[in-house]
Amino acid sequence: MVPFWIRGRVRAFLEQAPEAANPAALDRGVRLRRWAPGSVRLQHRLALLRHRAGAPLAALEELERCLPLAYEDPLVLEDLLRTALNDLPQAPPETTERLRVVLEGTLALLMERHGDPRLGWDRTGPALHRLQSGDPLGALGLIRPVPPSLRDQNHWEVEALALRGLGLLEAARETVESGLRAHPASSRLWMERHQLDLIDGHRDAAREALERAARCLPPAADQPGATWEWHLRRAAFAHFVDNDPVCAWDHLEQRPREAPDDHHPPLRIQVRMTLGDAEGAYAELRPLLERSPEDLDLRLAEADCLAGLEAWDSLAEHLEDLPEAAHQRSDYWHLKGLAAAHRRDLIPAREALERASQLAPGDLRLVLDAGHACMDLADHERAEVHWRQALRIDPQCAEALVQLAETLHLGHDSEGAKRLLRECLLHHPDHPEAQAFLAELDAN
Repeated sequence: MVPFWIRGRVRAFLEQAPEAANPAALDRGVRLRRWAPGSVRLQHRLALLRHRAGAPLAALEELERCLPLAYEDPLVLEDLLRTALNDLPQAPPETTERLRVVLEGTLALLMERHGDPRLGWDRTGPALHRLQSGDPLGALGLIRPVPPSLRDQNHWEVEALALRGLGLLEAARETVESGLRAHPASSRLWMERHQLDLIDGHRDAAREALERAARCLPPAADQPGATWEWHLRRAAFAHFVDNDPVCAWDHLEQRPREAPDDHHPPLRIQVRMTLGDAEGAYAELRPLLERSPEDLDLRLAEADCLAGLEAWDSLAEHLEDLPEAAHQRSDYWHLKGLAAAHRRDLIPAREALERASQLAPGDLRLVLDAGHACMDLADHERAEVHWRQALRIDPQCAEALVQLAETLHLGHDSEGAKRLLRECLLHHPDHPEAQAFLAELDAN
C-alpha cells in the first residue's frame, strides 16, 4: 500500500518522469520509494529508468524487487515479461539465470492470477521462448486455450510451430488452415504452410505457398525482418529442393549478413561451398569458429572448406582432431574417405565412403562416391550394388546409369550396358559421356 499523503507526489512523478535516461528523475524516484515502497508502478518506472541509463545489472535488481509487488497488476506483469524476453538473448552469463527466474516468475503469476484466455496479455512471446528452449508442449499450453475469435495471426503460427515440434503434423496443418481462413493475407502463416508442404514432400505446393507469402509481405521499409525471412526461405528452397545455388545466392544477397538465419551452419556458408567458393565460405566461417570452437557442425563445415580448397593433408589431420561424436555423422566419413582417396589410400577410402553411405542410405552423392571408391579398387560387383542403390534413390540419375553401364560392360554384358545408356539418353538426350560410350559399343 502507498501512504495516502504521498500518493499525489508519486502520481505526479509517474506522469512527469521521462522515458529516456535522466539522473535527476532517477534520484527523485529513489527518494519517493523510501516513502512508498509498495508502489509497483513506481518500482517499475525505476527499472525502466535504470535500463535506459545503460545499467542492466541495476535494472535487473529493480525488476526483481518489482515482481512480488506486481501480482495484481497484469499490465506491469506483461511489461516485466516483455522486458525479460527482450533482455535474455543478450544477457551476460552472470545475469542469464536471474533474468530467467524473473521471466518464469512473471509468467507463473500471469497464468495463476490472470490466466483467463479472454484477457489480452500477449502469450505469443513467452510461447516462442518456450519453443526455442525445446519445450513445445509448454508453448502449446500457453496458446491453445485462447479462443479462435480472440486470436491474431501470431497465435495461429505459434500453435502450428508447437504442434510441428511435437510431431503432430496433421494437427499443425489444420491449425495453419484455420489461421489462413481467419487471416488469408498472413505471410507468416503461408510460410508455415510452406514448411509443412516441404515436410510432406509436396514440392509444388511448397513453391506455391512461398509465392503466396511473397504477395502478402508487408512493405520492406515497415517490417524488413519479414522480407529477410522470406528471402531466406526462398534461398533454402532453391538450394535444397531446386538444386539451384545461383538462385539461392541471389536471394541471400538481398538480406543483410547479420539477419537471423536458423540454418546451422548458416545458409550463406553452405551455398558458397556448393558454388565452389571454399575460400569465401571459410572467411565467413572463421568468426563463428572463434565464438564456438567446440561446435561440431562448424568444425565439420571447416573440414568441408578444407576439402573445397583441396588441402587433403590438412583435412586428414583436422578430422583426426574431431571428437568421438563426429563418428556418428555421415559427412565425417564422407570427408575422411575423400581425403584418403586423394592421398591414394584406396582401401581406407572405400571403407570410409561405404560407412558414409550406410549412415545416410538416401544421400545420392554419398552412394555414388562409395561406388567410385569400389571402382578404384576394380571391385565391380561391389560397385554395382552402389549404382543400383543410387538408381533406387533417383531412377533417372545420369551418373548412376552411365557407371552401371560401364560396370556391366566390364562384366561382358554389352547389351545390358547399351540398354542403360539408351535409358540415360532418353532422360538426358545431350549427355556427352553416354553418347560417346553408346557410339563406342555400337561400333564394336
